[in-house]
Amino acid sequence: MDNDIKILLDNYSANTDKKINELSKNTDKLIGELSANTDRKIDQLSQKTDKLIGELSANTDRKIDAYKKEIKQHFDRRTDEMKLHFNEKTEETKRYFGVVVEGLDDQIKLIAEGHMDLVGRLDGIDGRLDKLEEKTDGIFEQIIANTEDLTAMKIDIGEIKNELQQKISYKEFSGLIADK
Repeated sequence: MDNDIKILLDNYSANTDKKINELSKNTDKLIGELSANTDRKIDQLSQKTDKLIGELSANTDRKIDAYKKEIKQHFDRRTDEMKLHFNEKTEETKRYFGVVVEGLDDQIKLIAEGHMDLVGRLDGIDGRLDKLEEKTDGIFEQIIANTEDLTAMKIDIGEIKNELQQKISYKEFSGLIADK
Protein backbone atom coordinates (compact mmCIF):
# COMPACT_ATOMS: atom_id res chain seq x y z
CA MET A 1 0.00 0.00 0.00
CA ASP A 2 2.83 2.42 0.86
CA ASN A 3 4.43 1.60 -2.44
CA ASP A 4 1.19 2.48 -4.26
CA ILE A 5 0.99 5.85 -2.52
CA LYS A 6 4.62 6.52 -3.27
CA ILE A 7 4.08 5.67 -6.94
CA LEU A 8 1.00 7.94 -7.03
CA LEU A 9 2.92 10.78 -5.38
CA ASP A 10 5.87 10.29 -7.73
CA ASN A 11 3.52 10.35 -10.72
CA TYR A 12 1.78 13.43 -9.31
CA SER A 13 5.14 15.13 -8.75
CA ALA A 14 6.32 14.23 -12.26
CA ASN A 15 3.07 15.52 -13.76
CA THR A 16 3.37 18.72 -11.73
CA ASP A 17 6.97 19.23 -12.83
CA LYS A 18 5.93 18.58 -16.43
CA LYS A 19 3.10 21.13 -16.19
CA ILE A 20 5.40 23.71 -14.60
CA ASN A 21 7.96 23.16 -17.36
CA GLU A 22 5.24 23.51 -20.02
CA LEU A 23 4.01 26.74 -18.39
CA SER A 24 7.58 28.04 -18.31
CA LYS A 25 8.09 27.19 -21.99
CA ASN A 26 4.77 28.81 -22.93
CA THR A 27 5.69 31.93 -20.94
CA ASP A 28 9.07 32.13 -22.70
CA LYS A 29 7.38 31.68 -26.07
CA LEU A 30 4.84 34.42 -25.32
CA ILE A 31 7.60 36.79 -24.23
CA GLY A 32 9.49 36.10 -27.45
CA GLU A 33 6.40 36.67 -29.58
CA LEU A 34 5.53 39.86 -27.73
CA SER A 35 9.07 41.16 -28.11
CA ALA A 36 9.11 40.33 -31.84
CA ASN A 37 5.70 41.94 -32.38
CA THR A 38 6.75 45.06 -30.47
CA ASP A 39 9.98 45.36 -32.46
CA ARG A 40 8.10 44.88 -35.73
CA LYS A 41 5.51 47.53 -34.86
CA ILE A 42 8.17 50.01 -33.78
CA ASP A 43 10.08 49.39 -37.03
CA GLN A 44 6.89 49.92 -39.05
CA LEU A 45 6.11 53.17 -37.22
CA SER A 46 9.69 54.33 -37.72
CA GLN A 47 9.54 53.56 -41.44
CA LYS A 48 6.21 55.36 -41.83
CA THR A 49 7.52 58.36 -39.90
CA ASP A 50 10.72 58.49 -41.97
CA LYS A 51 8.67 58.26 -45.16
CA LEU A 52 6.32 61.07 -44.07
CA ILE A 53 9.21 63.30 -43.05
CA GLY A 54 10.96 62.61 -46.35
CA GLU A 55 7.82 63.42 -48.34
CA LEU A 56 7.15 66.61 -46.38
CA SER A 57 10.77 67.69 -46.72
CA ALA A 58 10.73 67.02 -50.50
CA ASN A 59 7.43 68.89 -50.90
CA THR A 60 8.73 71.81 -48.87
CA ASP A 61 11.95 71.93 -50.91
CA ARG A 62 9.96 71.85 -54.18
CA LYS A 63 7.68 74.64 -53.01
CA ILE A 64 10.59 76.78 -51.84
CA ASP A 65 12.42 76.21 -55.15
CA ALA A 66 9.27 77.14 -57.08
CA TYR A 67 8.84 80.28 -54.97
CA LYS A 68 12.50 81.17 -55.51
CA LYS A 69 12.10 80.79 -59.28
CA GLU A 70 8.88 82.77 -59.27
CA ILE A 71 10.39 85.55 -57.18
CA LYS A 72 13.55 85.64 -59.32
CA GLN A 73 11.52 85.83 -62.52
CA HIS A 74 9.32 88.48 -61.03
CA PHE A 75 12.29 90.55 -59.83
CA ASP A 76 14.01 90.20 -63.17
CA ARG A 77 10.93 91.53 -64.99
CA ARG A 78 10.44 94.32 -62.50
CA THR A 79 14.07 95.35 -62.57
CA ASP A 80 13.90 95.80 -66.33
CA GLU A 81 10.69 97.80 -66.02
CA MET A 82 12.13 99.90 -63.24
CA LYS A 83 15.16 100.75 -65.28
CA LEU A 84 12.94 101.92 -68.15
CA HIS A 85 10.26 103.63 -66.13
CA PHE A 86 11.86 104.35 -62.74
CA ASN A 87 10.51 107.82 -62.25
CA GLU A 88 6.95 107.00 -63.36
CA LYS A 89 6.53 103.68 -61.57
CA THR A 90 8.22 104.11 -58.17
CA GLU A 91 5.04 104.29 -56.02
CA GLU A 92 3.24 101.61 -58.02
CA THR A 93 6.22 99.25 -57.69
CA LYS A 94 6.42 99.80 -53.93
CA ARG A 95 2.72 98.91 -53.53
CA TYR A 96 3.09 95.85 -55.73
CA PHE A 97 6.08 94.51 -53.78
CA GLY A 98 4.12 95.00 -50.56
CA VAL A 99 1.36 92.75 -51.89
CA VAL A 100 3.87 90.16 -53.07
CA VAL A 101 5.60 90.14 -49.67
CA GLU A 102 2.26 89.71 -47.89
CA GLY A 103 1.46 86.76 -50.18
CA LEU A 104 4.84 85.24 -49.43
CA ASP A 105 4.33 85.79 -45.72
CA ASP A 106 1.02 83.92 -45.95
CA GLN A 107 2.64 81.10 -47.90
CA ILE A 108 5.55 80.89 -45.48
CA LYS A 109 3.05 80.83 -42.60
CA LEU A 110 1.30 77.91 -44.31
CA ILE A 111 4.59 76.04 -44.55
CA ALA A 112 5.35 76.79 -40.90
CA GLU A 113 1.88 75.56 -39.90
CA GLY A 114 2.51 72.37 -41.89
CA HIS A 115 5.74 71.85 -39.99
CA MET A 116 3.99 72.49 -36.68
CA ASP A 117 1.33 69.91 -37.63
CA LEU A 118 4.11 67.43 -38.40
CA VAL A 119 5.70 68.10 -35.02
CA GLY A 120 2.32 67.51 -33.37
CA ARG A 121 1.90 64.22 -35.19
CA LEU A 122 5.38 63.12 -34.16
CA ASP A 123 4.56 64.02 -30.56
CA GLY A 124 1.44 61.87 -30.86
CA ILE A 125 3.53 58.97 -32.14
CA ASP A 126 5.96 59.48 -29.25
CA GLY A 127 3.02 59.36 -26.84
CA ARG A 128 1.72 56.14 -28.36
CA LEU A 129 5.20 54.62 -28.19
CA ASP A 130 5.44 55.64 -24.52
CA LYS A 131 2.09 53.95 -23.81
CA LEU A 132 3.24 50.83 -25.66
CA GLU A 133 6.43 50.81 -23.60
CA GLU A 134 4.40 51.14 -20.38
CA LYS A 135 2.19 48.22 -21.41
CA THR A 136 5.25 46.13 -22.27
CA ASP A 137 6.80 46.96 -18.89
CA GLY A 138 3.57 45.86 -17.18
CA ILE A 139 3.56 42.58 -19.08
CA PHE A 140 7.18 41.91 -18.15
CA GLU A 141 6.38 42.63 -14.49
CA GLN A 142 3.46 40.17 -14.64
CA ILE A 143 5.69 37.53 -16.21
CA ILE A 144 8.30 38.01 -13.48
CA ALA A 145 5.60 37.75 -10.80
CA ASN A 146 4.20 34.59 -12.44
CA THR A 147 7.67 33.06 -12.59
CA GLU A 148 8.20 33.82 -8.90
CA ASP A 149 4.78 32.30 -8.08
CA LEU A 150 5.60 29.16 -10.08
CA THR A 151 8.93 28.80 -8.27
CA ALA A 152 7.21 29.16 -4.89
CA MET A 153 4.56 26.62 -5.94
CA LYS A 154 7.25 24.15 -6.98
CA ILE A 155 8.94 24.49 -3.58
CA ASP A 156 5.58 24.11 -1.77
CA ILE A 157 4.73 20.99 -3.80
CA GLY A 158 8.11 19.49 -2.94
CA GLU A 159 7.47 20.13 0.76
CA ILE A 160 3.97 18.60 0.51
CA LYS A 161 5.46 15.59 -1.24
CA ASN A 162 7.97 15.12 1.57
CA GLU A 163 5.28 15.52 4.22
CA LEU A 164 3.00 12.99 2.48
CA GLN A 165 5.77 10.43 2.42
CA GLN A 166 5.96 10.61 6.22
CA LYS A 167 2.20 10.13 6.83
CA ILE A 168 0.13 6.91 6.99
CA SER A 169 -3.20 6.12 5.31
CA TYR A 170 -6.57 6.13 7.09
CA LYS A 171 -6.80 2.31 6.87
CA GLU A 172 -3.39 1.91 8.48
CA PHE A 173 -4.39 4.34 11.23
CA SER A 174 -7.66 2.43 11.87
CA GLY A 175 -5.69 -0.80 12.05
CA LEU A 176 -3.37 0.66 14.67
CA ILE A 177 -6.31 1.81 16.82
CA ALA A 178 -8.09 -1.55 16.49
CA ASP A 179 -4.97 -3.40 17.63
CA LYS A 180 -4.92 -1.52 20.92
